[in-house]
Amino acid sequence: MVFDRIIDFLSNLTLSEIISYIVGIVGILITYVGYLRSKRTQKPKYYIRSISLKSEEFKNTNIDIKKGDRSLPNLTISRVALWNTGLTLNRKDIAQLDPIRVEISGESEILDVQSLYSKNQNGIKWVIEKDHKSIRINLDYLSNNQGIVLKVFHTGNDSSDLTIKGSLKNGLNISRVYPMFNIFRFLRRYAHVLTVSVLRKLYGIAFIVLGLISVVASIYKYYQSTASEQIQVNNPNDTIIILVLYGILLILMGVKFCRRIMPANLESVFYSER
Repeated sequence: MVFDRIIDFLSNLTLSEIISYIVGIVGILITYVGYLRSKRTQKPKYYIRSISLKSEEFKNTNIDIKKGDRSLPNLTISRVALWNTGLTLNRKDIAQLDPIRVEISGESEILDVQSLYSKNQNGIKWVIEKDHKSIRINLDYLSNNQGIVLKVFHTGNDSSDLTIKGSLKNGLNISRVYPMFNIFRFLRRYAHVLTVSVLRKLYGIAFIVLGLISVVASIYKYYQSTASEQIQVNNPNDTIIILVLYGILLILMGVKFCRRIMPANLESVFYSER
């Protein structure tokens, strides 16, 4: 019965509907193939979060932001996490003329840097360039999910002033990871006992539950309509199809939220209070 209705549904699709389904399936396949390829090559990623203090906020007070005897327009403290998500990244895989480095934009400058996390066997070393515009990162190797967390002190306004640059010989770029929503910061004002990791997982579970509800509701509606013979062969129930696709989308978004932004060993340090 169900098989016959599927055949009837497919036989009554218009050309535009067929093209839409094909494009959707091809898009999913391309995404999956891209994911598999990323696991077969070196693919470094980075993530940055910051807090800022601006001098103008301390007007008419005895508080001043200084480095030595020099007053600063503002002070921003950024945590920078860099890690590898693919095959082992070796020193020879990095272009000598375009090394991996943290750069700051505009007239801002890097004041200081501290290492919060790295493994000795990775041979990771960093140095602030003389112009105070970048931090050069040297490494022996980074295996899958290995990386470094730095605390960078600078005069930029926020995280957008910092980027990690460098060229890999496989032609891939060092990609930046962005938070999907800024809702976590808002929630932490009222639920500060929860970590960002826990909030992300709760948000992801909520998406998955909503998606499952949507899929189950659409399947129930389909069988209910079939039992009452309300579905006509020449008039497929587009609402059911939309509900199923919407449910699948919510589930995929939930899975995305539940996944860690970075490896667990880096994440515990990155979000710590030290």
